[in-house]
Amino acid sequence: MNMPIHATAFANAQPIAQPLRRNRAEHVFDLHPMLHVGLFAGFFAYLGLMWAAFGEKQLAIPFAIFAIFLAGAYIVPAWWAWVVPDEGGRKPEWAEFMHEGFACETGWQSAQGVMVQVLIMPAVLIGWGLFLLVVSRLV
Repeated sequence: MNMPIHATAFANAQPIAQPLRRNRAEHVFDLHPMLHVGLFAGFFAYLGLMWAAFGEKQLAIPFAIFAIFLAGAYIVPAWWAWVVPDEGGRKPEWAEFMHEGFACETGWQSAQGVMVQVLIMPAVLIGWGLFLLVVSRLV
């Protein structure tokens, strides 16, 4: 049985602050950069699947526009994180991210939970792209 949860139940909720390890500073994006790379690769893989399924010379310019916009959507935030002034602390390593997880507005998430939440959309798109590729080859 499902019970409705009203927004007032969480009106006074506060995020739980986890202590940072020594010599570690806050950064522009708290997620590990490899998740950013995974998103970038996943969406470009989908674009490649769409080109493999439906690519013709008449569609070269629209696909180039898609690629430019997609690259801009991921390169600009990466560049922004790179040019921000250093705050004196070291950046977290992948092993630390896997061990510590991530604090978000709804509470503490394990690294595996964060990866599922971040990478689910590219995974679904790649599955959809593979399905369309198979259908386009069979028709």
